[in-house]
Amino acid sequence: MPIYNENLDSLVDYPFERLTDLLKDISPSSKLSPLVMSIGEPQMQPPLFLQKAIGEHHYLWNKYPPMAGTKELREAIGDFLDYRYGVRAIQWDAQKQVLAVNGTREALFMLGMLCLNRKKQNKPLVLMPNPFYQVYYGAALMNGGEPYLVSATAENGFQPDYSTLPEDILKATQMAYICSPSNPQGSPMELEKIVKQLETARRYNFTLVLDECYSEIYRKGEKPVGGIDAAKLLGNNLDNLLIVNSLSKRSSAAGLRSGFVAGDKKMIALLLRLRNYSGAVLSGPIQAASALLWKDQSHVKEIRDSYNQKFDMAAEKLKDWPNFSLPKGGFFLWLQVKDDEQATRYLWEHQALRVLPGRYLSRDVHGKDPGKNYIRIALVHENKYIYEGLTRLCYSREKLIN
Repeated sequence: MPIYNENLDSLVDYPFERLTDLLKDISPSSKLSPLVMSIGEPQMQPPLFLQKAIGEHHYLWNKYPPMAGTKELREAIGDFLDYRYGVRAIQWDAQKQVLAVNGTREALFMLGMLCLNRKKQNKPLVLMPNPFYQVYYGAALMNGGEPYLVSATAENGFQPDYSTLPEDILKATQMAYICSPSNPQGSPMELEKIVKQLETARRYNFTLVLDECYSEIYRKGEKPVGGIDAAKLLGNNLDNLLIVNSLSKRSSAAGLRSGFVAGDKKMIALLLRLRNYSGAVLSGPIQAASALLWKDQSHVKEIRDSYNQKFDMAAEKLKDWPNFSLPKGGFFLWLQVKDDEQATRYLWEHQALRVLPGRYLSRDVHGKDPGKNYIRIALVHENKYIYEGLTRLCYSREKLIN
């Protein structure tokens, strides 16, 4: 076998590959139509003007698009960040502090290449919540770092606090990931806590990466704060902070693969240099359409209102579920069960309902796995589909919790 990067051996199968393997010997009940609620893929259609905008900019298909994003796209992202967080109240230049990216998965992974310096330290630490988006883990390992997982449980509001870690850990840290609202629990980080994380990043000179991809999917009147809100309280600059967001959830446009990284001016310049060598650039028509999506807020409210209808339904159906609480953000339910793998197998076999075991999104650390004994359920389909899924779930309640 040819030589290859042996860091790949440390990556376990992706959660959905593990799920397929878990259920491979089960045939769901033929009396029921299968319901797949394991994948967080938005099913609502994006606004109609998206297709029109791509068509109207057909003349750009034969042109190489700018890697950083067009001036218009970066201005539109800056307008969104100002509308949402008041970014223009601090030192800010959209042309130097915003970078368009081909979906946030690519960007979140590439930030490991940007931030980890093995000349400074042989095995730099990368802080991340546990459970976590699997790309964080891959970015750390494949770039020579070591994931350092901090449990995100009900006791700490499903959000880790890196500021409380031992000093030797913080001195060895070169990057930290936070997702707010969190995936899978849907918990926004409070402003005071974000401020502490950013203060810690600056004190120990590492980069805080704030994944805000669920920032616009929140419950009624509970708009999450973000990294820019914290920066406004800490010197009016975005030093040591990179914010990542996309149109996938906000605009229900996952297939567009359009997002951005914004923040620390020096790190954005270095990321652009890196992406010139290794990044996939957004096409001209997609950049033009993306700018229009970032500028428009009305369709975002419609999408958010639709999700809130689904969560109102879940709150009513699951009100008697042990330890159930309505998540404040995102579009997942994080439900406690007796055994997450057994519950997943039971639901598929007896209810033709496909969910994801919580342990597939986490790791066991010192004998404790904060994802174990939870299941993640995506509320992304039409209301009738979700109602049927929740009804089947409730039919199995006693089997799953006892």
